[in-house]
Amino acid sequence: MTAYQRDVYYQSDIYAPEYHPAPVDLPDPSLSGKALETFITKKVFPAFDLERGRLAHLECWGAGKQPSVRPLKRNTERAVLQRMARTPWIPVMISTFAQQMIVDGYRKEGETENSEGWKSWVRNKMTAQQISLNRAVMTYGYAYVRVTEGSDENEDVMAIMRAVDPMDCFALYDDPYADEYPQFVLEKLPQKGKYRWWLPNGDYYPLTFDKGKFTAGELESTKYGKAPFVRYVNQIDLRGRCWGDVESVIDLAARIDKTVFDRLLVQHFNSFKVRWATGLEQPDTSAEVEETKIRVGHEDILISSEAQARFGTLDETSMDGFIAAYKADLETFAAVMQLPPNLLGQVVNVAADALDGARKQTYQRLFEKQTVMGESHAQVLRLAALIEGREDDASDFFARVHWQDVEVRSLAQFADAWGKICSQLGVPKIAAWHRIPGVEQTEVEAWEKKALDDDPLTTYLREVVGVSTTSVGVDSKTGKPEPPPVAPTPGGPGGGGPNNPTNQRPLDNKTGVSRGMATK
Repeated sequence: MTAYQRDVYYQSDIYAPEYHPAPVDLPDPSLSGKALETFITKKVFPAFDLERGRLAHLECWGAGKQPSVRPLKRNTERAVLQRMARTPWIPVMISTFAQQMIVDGYRKEGETENSEGWKSWVRNKMTAQQISLNRAVMTYGYAYVRVTEGSDENEDVMAIMRAVDPMDCFALYDDPYADEYPQFVLEKLPQKGKYRWWLPNGDYYPLTFDKGKFTAGELESTKYGKAPFVRYVNQIDLRGRCWGDVESVIDLAARIDKTVFDRLLVQHFNSFKVRWATGLEQPDTSAEVEETKIRVGHEDILISSEAQARFGTLDETSMDGFIAAYKADLETFAAVMQLPPNLLGQVVNVAADALDGARKQTYQRLFEKQTVMGESHAQVLRLAALIEGREDDASDFFARVHWQDVEVRSLAQFADAWGKICSQLGVPKIAAWHRIPGVEQTEVEAWEKKALDDDPLTTYLREVVGVSTTSVGVDSKTGKPEPPPVAPTPGGPGGGGPNNPTNQRPLDNKTGVSRGMATK
């Protein structure tokens, strides 16, 4: 737990501040030296620190460590029950969507094979980074990916992609809504007290923070031409303000915790019958009275020799109302966040079509997130192409990432539906392969290669020419496929062919027709 989280946890206000830091005026790009250090210390860092405090509240709720209201009167039992009442429904909501936003390909318009940019994605382990990125975007409302220049094992230029937490990055925009890249960025590095100040052209100043002041180093030049940070947003309004999924449901999540806390109080203090008695013999001393109180337990039986003694019980408090209130709060939470009803266990023995219909609103929310974040993924891959020198890919604004299919379908339903589509509508069977639930793109590519190895043309070439369509060589100079070798003519190396009368007929020099054949 960070220092921010510890401070937040013991504050009396459990809610995130309902504000966004005021925008910082953009400085002159030529600002340097003491003037730059003063600007960052006095203007940028205070706004960054204020934003980090706001994000720390959201982080607590997004991690299921929501802060508790400190009671006015300390009571150990109540404090323990209050901590036990925290229910991590917000992390469940975040995971529900984050786990469905998996990119499994990057393709140019009209193509079914992954483009060169997909190799950069895989080499940077973005297949794993994207999950953490999804969670950060949904928790805070925004996050970043930094793309810089590096090298691979062969010392070739390679783009380095790194997801950046918004608590470690403060970006300044001229137009927060429309700008593709930030103008300036203050980046906090993992090393203690180390920062970077990025300029609009991609150059940066290394910074050191010590005793409340920044010290700038020598300017480091790059070839990026822009601050290499791509912003990912969950929701954004026309003024450039970003909203996550956590901020809007804190009140509702706190209400759920309150309902659970009330039920735990009843369960702990009032969930058993209370026995009472009147007219009992009183102990002789106060010490015996206290000893009697301590000695009486649930399993004890009270008796008295007094004729006027009366015994009875007080009924326990029913928890049915608290349980019903908890279910009602969960239904409200699911409706507000467009969660699938089966997540709450409300769907039993329902057909797949009915379940798919019940999840329609969930799919709509998912498609919204995929649309917004898919644009940022494409921007990251274009920037990576620019760094790696692939200019055509860097200017290809029609290439898009391919999302893993997460719709609820059984294999039997898929086979029945697509079998009819392929047979009745003439759609190629190979077009349905990548839609099979649970099948990855690499498996589809292996199937396609195997299918090409055994198709009629390849079989013919293998039998007649001796090669297949997948074994044709490539010219090392031109990069184009080499022509397949020509099969030797019958009759051996001489090429004379079999010695029969048909082959011995001379050809007419004018018509090219055998003189032994009748022509009109």
